[in-house]
Formats: sequence, structure tokens, C-alpha cells
Amino acid sequence: MKTRFYCLFVLFAATFLVNCSVEAAPYEVDIIVDGRPLLEYLHKGQTWVEGQKGARYEILVKNNTDRRIEVVASVDGLDVIDGLAGDFTKKRGYVVAPYGKVIIDGFRISMQEVAAFRFSAVADSYAAKTSGARNVGVIGVAVFTEKKVEVPKPQRIVAERSASPKRAPAGAARYGSAGFNAKSAPSHDMMLPESTIPSHDMMLQESTARPGLGTEFGENRSSSVVNTRFVRANPKNPTKILTVRYNDYEGLVAQGVIKKHKPSETWLRETANPFPDSARRFAKPPRD
Repeated sequence: MKTRFYCLFVLFAATFLVNCSVEAAPYEVDIIVDGRPLLEYLHKGQTWVEGQKGARYEILVKNNTDRRIEVVASVDGLDVIDGLAGDFTKKRGYVVAPYGKVIIDGFRISMQEVAAFRFSAVADSYAAKTSGARNVGVIGVAVFTEKKVEVPKPQRIVAERSASPKRAPAGAARYGSAGFNAKSAPSHDMMLPESTIPSHDMMLQESTARPGLGTEFGENRSSSVVNTRFVRANPKNPTKILTVRYNDYEGLVAQGVIKKHKPSETWLRETANPFPDSARRFAKPPRD
């Protein structure tokens, strides 16, 4: 009996991209807020975006190649499908069509709904309330290419001249004696047994003290998917791992990602006020 394994295919979200003259990277990730990608900052070889507390965001993954891919995504170290610790070797993800894209809009809670991604305080993040806040502030996407399907070539069967010729096995005339019994790549079910969950005390050790942003388990949103079969070209090693880190403005400034610019001397002189304390004043009503 053949073992089957499946990934998720997002309905209506996997669409084709328009060809453009500028050659794009094979795979791209954008963080979308209000329909627009957040501005990216490059700092020490890492990609950063600025989030704002309460804002809902989505992860947009683009496939600019002619092969299907599977993307396994994590937010704050948690897999976006089962909410447990991220592991691209065992967890399964979303399938993206050639020259297509997929929008991952929350932690999946069923085949029809997700819990929206929303920037939050670290203490309010899904990670802090479940597995711990050690890995808050990072979004990861592991990309796996699809294994090419090899169609067996028909083999010619030459009958032996004998008094009692042997009957060829069923199907041998079309595919040879091997038939379809060739070994396939190892496979796994999309959902695996839950891993051991840390104790509640351990989970809360780092959840309240850290500043900056995390991602909360937001409101339910409609997001339908179906199962589809996908065989990885390499089951254990992704073709590419894309990482985007995020924090609020103060956090990015503290980390040196954004430099806090002082007003220029030119601006100060052009806006200098000769009577800075001469604004017209009127009587204020008494306080109740």
C-alpha cells in the first residue's frame, strides 16, 4: 500500500503573476499591511520591517519559477498550520503554483478559517502564551521544490519460442516486468502527532519582560484550503529559507536598523521663529 502525503492548497489565493521585464528572485516574501508591502530595511545581512501594535498583517509568498513549490511558514518560531514549534523537515505547508503566489493570513484553525496575524506586545503574543517568547519577532518561509515525475518508458516484450511459452506478468506488455512497483520517495502525512509541550512555568519565564512586538492569535477569518499531493525533491533540505524580522519603531532604532535623524541645520534655520512666545492667547473656560 502506497503511503500518501498531502500539503495545503489555498483556494483563490494561488494566482498567476504577470511577467515583467525585470528579472525577479526565484522566491520572494513580503509582509502585507492594508494591502501594501511594508518597507524593508537591510541591516547586517538581515531583512527587517517596522510593525505597529494592533495592525493585521499577511505573509505574501511569490513563486517566480516554472515549478510548483511547497512553503512551510513559521511566525515567532511557531508553525502557521498547527501552532507548534516550527520544523520544516516534519511539518507540511502550502503549495504554490508555477509563477503564482499565496497569501498566508493567519494561524490555521480549520480547513476554512485562520486566526489573523496581528502585531502585539510580546506578553500578548501567541508564542508567549503557549511555547514561550524566545523566538518572537521573526517570520520564516522554507521553500521546497517538487520532485519531477518520471514516466516509465514502454519496453518491448519478445516472446520466447518454446512448446509452452511463459505468460508475461500482468501489465508487462506496457511497462515491463517492473510495472509500477518502483520505490517512491519517503512520505509523511501533513499533520503529525503533537510534540511534547513545555510546562506552563517554563513558557511564561520570558513572556512578560521583553519589549517590542510579537504576533497575537487574532480574530477568526475565512480562509479556505484543500489537500493536494506534493512530493518534495529533497524531503529534508529546503531549496531556500527566507527570513523577515520585525519590531516596532523604537526597537528598530535601538537595534540600529533605523537611524534617528536629527533635524538638519538648514531646516532649523529656515524654520526659525523670531517671536516663539508670541502666539495669541485667549481666556480659557474654568474647569468643572
